[in-house]
Amino acid sequence: MSITIKDVAAGAGVGVGTVSRVLSGSTSVSKQTRQRVEEEIQRLHYVPNSLAGALSSRRSGIVAIIVPTLEQSIFADTVDGAESELNVRNLQVMVGQTKYDIGREAELVKAFLKLRPEGLILTGSNHLPIVHDLLNAADIPVAECWGRAETPIGISVGFDNQAAARDVVTHMIDRGRRRIAMLCAPRHFDNRLQQRIDGYEEAMNLHGLEIDVHDSIEGSSTYSGFHQSGKVLDHILQQRPDTDAIFCSDDFNAVGALFRCQQRGIWVPNQLSIAGFVDLPIASGITPAVTTVRVPRWEIGATAARNLAAMANGETIPERIIDLGYEIIVRETT
Repeated sequence: MSITIKDVAAGAGVGVGTVSRVLSGSTSVSKQTRQRVEEEIQRLHYVPNSLAGALSSRRSGIVAIIVPTLEQSIFADTVDGAESELNVRNLQVMVGQTKYDIGREAELVKAFLKLRPEGLILTGSNHLPIVHDLLNAADIPVAECWGRAETPIGISVGFDNQAAARDVVTHMIDRGRRRIAMLCAPRHFDNRLQQRIDGYEEAMNLHGLEIDVHDSIEGSSTYSGFHQSGKVLDHILQQRPDTDAIFCSDDFNAVGALFRCQQRGIWVPNQLSIAGFVDLPIASGITPAVTTVRVPRWEIGATAARNLAAMANGETIPERIIDLGYEIIVRETT
């Protein structure tokens, strides 16, 4: 049988209301009574029902984070950054994974709102209309991450995906590459990926070069998708044997393409240049090391959480759009 607040009250010789005030940190309880209640809590190993407390105080102490997946360290780093800021503020994290399904995102938003979170961190700015309706009605702090939303639901924390893609493709063009194909991860209604495609096309158009975009299939944005990335590279080179560079929408695809080049005896970067996006550890840990776009994965989560906590306390945030920037990391594949 579980221990209840009534058991604590009976053991300490006080009312249930007194125990509740001790648990909430109220100063209206005498030192002696507080000590007696705390000793009884320890003796009984009582764990307060935080959800019940949330119903009465309207503060749950929870911040919900919704990411596409935790299979990749990409979003795990963002969650870790958020948790580091929230824990020091005595806020707990709840995480949901959409698996790149915006319908699943809507269901997670509904489920989390029932728990009355202090705030909500979302990935990207492409949501179903019902998500906007739910969050506007809930009136809680919201951060949209990993992009640069011009009209965010709450605040936007991230970087300019289009500009980053444009700059890394421009780097390849500056190195003399002219027949640059793009290898994309599955799109999954992912507007961040579309922005990277737009950046690739912008760079190619600015230099009068032919656009050549190839979509990968389900699952290529993970370690299990290296083989699939290689198959797409085969297809690209079969269609256009004179391709001299590949821009990949993420590092997983870049590494998969590099592995296939090594299998086929294609010399990187002399015969074919390769660039990725995100700067995962594997990009710098293999030979040749992969040129990529470094994005502030951890800082995105930490910045979003820090600002959400401030908003939950009624503070005014000076900027709704927080651009943390990016960096082109030139390595051996270009």
